[in-house]
Amino acid sequence: MTNNSVTNEKIVRLQAGAQGFRSAFYIIYNSMLSKEGCESWAQEGDVMSVLGTNGCFALELYLKFMMVIDSFNVNTLSGNHIKGHKLDELYNALDNQNHSYIQELEKEYSNSKYTCSFKTLKDFLTSIKDYFIDWRYSYDSGSLNINLNLLSDVLNIFEKFTNDKYLSVSEILAQNGISFNDDQTMSIYDFDDIKKHI
Repeated sequence: MTNNSVTNEKIVRLQAGAQGFRSAFYIIYNSMLSKEGCESWAQEGDVMSVLGTNGCFALELYLKFMMVIDSFNVNTLSGNHIKGHKLDELYNALDNQNHSYIQELEKEYSNSKYTCSFKTLKDFLTSIKDYFIDWRYSYDSGSLNINLNLLSDVLNIFEKFTNDKYLSVSEILAQNGISFNDDQTMSIYDFDDIKKHI
């Protein structure tokens, strides 16, 4: 497997991406349920595909982020993760890199009341290993099933775990200054003119 080096501000973006896709999962979920204060999804598209894709992609980014945090080098302000989308391979790579991380995650996972037939976090991630891709192409994927309570629990476990582990790395990055010079931007001319057309 190929390694991907992530340096300085890209580490910040990796964390923000994981948190962003996790947040999008909850925004879409609340919209699907038409919770107060949320715009109703109102059957406008395949909510299951969008939920599954966002939730599973957030898991992928969190696993990669954990590898980067664990391999963080103070001198180069960088860390590494393996490339790929398969959640079981990312989990196994993290296990090979830092077994204590896996032990902590498995302990937290065992506290979920929604583990169903998945006795371990590894079992759950293996069962959904390709779901980031499968849910994106659900129209052509056949049978797909994921328990949203368990997915939510794992997303929350990963968020808390990474926030705790990232603290010391983020302090080092902040001391060295962060420069977002990668020309990734979005522009807008009129904030009120971004709307869906009916």
